[in-house]
Formats: sequence, structure tokens, C-alpha cells
Amino acid sequence: MNSPAPPDRKSVTYFLNVDLDIEGQDIVELVKAFESRASVLHHTSTKASFELLDQPPDPDTAIRDLCAVIEALPSEARQRWDECTRRTFSIGISAGVETHSRSWALAPDTLRLITQLRANIDVTVYAPCPEFNIPA
Repeated sequence: MNSPAPPDRKSVTYFLNVDLDIEGQDIVELVKAFESRASVLHHTSTKASFELLDQPPDPDTAIRDLCAVIEALPSEARQRWDECTRRTFSIGISAGVETHSRSWALAPDTLRLITQLRANIDVTVYAPCPEFNIPA
């Protein structure tokens, strides 16, 4: 996902992606239902992580798009979703040394969707890596 740094080798802070991490009993049907609309990063019979096939420009869009996938699940897969013990939208940010600060907002409607789906949000910030850079 990262690309080589430009010649000036400066690192900027940028949004990476949103992973959807789930845990529950027997989530195989849920994983199968996600496969056509999301990339399955890894899975076992009780844990899985997904990301969208197309990279959205910001966390709000990514989460709304993932919520749409969840809301469109077939009934058996949706039942497995409802039974999950962990449902987390994990926002990934790559920290840089340029721009003093950077922010990404989640809209009230997006927060409502997350709440309705009984999911959590976490934010993972990765340390600057001068070898890689994606301009903001």
C-alpha cells in the first residue's frame, strides 16, 4: 500500500485505511459473505479482518462503505455478525513529520451507523517511516 518516498525524503501524515476486525463463534458464513465485497486480510473460524476492495479517501467514507456491506449481508451471515463478540472499525494512520497536525472527522450519521451495528472504533497510528511516503 505504501509507495517510495519522493526525492526530498520527507514523511507526511496520511490516512491508510480502515480494517474491520471481528471475533465470534463460527464466523465462516460471515467471512464468505464478505468475500465478494471486501478483501479478507486474514481469518480463522473465530476471527477475521477485512478491508474494502477500493481504497476510500478518508475514514468516514471507508466506515460508511463497510457499514453498507454489513447491512447488505444475507440473513445467516447477518445473524453471525449480530452474535460476534468483537466488531471493530480500525482506522489506520501513518504518522509523519510534516504538517504539524492532521485530522479526519466522522460524521454524526456514520457514528449512528456504527452504534446501530454495535461496533467499536479504534485508531492505530504508525510511526514515521522515511523509506515510504504517500502524499496527503
